[in-house]
Amino acid sequence: RGLDRRSTMALAQGKWLKTHENLIVTGQTGTGKSWLACAFGRQAARLDHSVLYVRVPRLFEDLALARLDGRFPRLIDKLTRAQLLILDDFGTHSLTDQQRFHLFEIVEERYRRKSTLITAQLQGDAGLP
Repeated sequence: RGLDRRSTMALAQGKWLKTHENLIVTGQTGTGKSWLACAFGRQAARLDHSVLYVRVPRLFEDLALARLDGRFPRLIDKLTRAQLLILDDFGTHSLTDQQRFHLFEIVEERYRRKSTLITAQLQGDAGLP
């Protein structure tokens, strides 16, 4: 499926997490993107990294509610604190300007400090912040 055994084993060793690199897994529906992301998440946890998994559509629902009830700063902190943040199903819905801003804020806060794994039904970097 485009990911060879050697690359998979290298990613499973977790060096990319120690160097705060990011990973984007793209492909069509049903190709195992979420399964692979969860497998890398489980391996990261075995290597003593904190892991947070969230589906992107649910993330934006939670962010909107958190803005209304005052939990927004705590939620952003939770998202930026995890050593590995898995954002699953990116690109399945169009983003509003506010959602794009929130996503940029999260990614920017994590950049070169923590690792982020994104699964997307996109080819290349189309639409990614």
